[in-house]
Amino acid sequence: MITMTARARVSESGRLSIPVDMRRELGIEKGGAVSLELVEGGLHIRTAQQVRTRIRKMAHELGWTGKASVDDFLSWKREEAAREDDSLDRM
Repeated sequence: MITMTARARVSESGRLSIPVDMRRELGIEKGGAVSLELVEGGLHIRTAQQVRTRIRKMAHELGWTGKASVDDFLSWKREEAAREDDSLDRM
């Protein structure tokens, strides 16, 4: 659903300015962090807050709420890497 459209130009240096009305609508402040994602030939721009909300929703849907921590994630990634190493050693 499109709620706002605008025209913009990419500068010689590759910069794209987001119009002020759109920045206000999204809650993007000057110098604010955003996430860029290429999806089906289009560019999605999300604020850091939107990314956090999306991650929390995914964690909730996967049943990780209240269970997962950074330490848990790092431990899981180390175990995954060790399994991959083991499978490569067997080749």
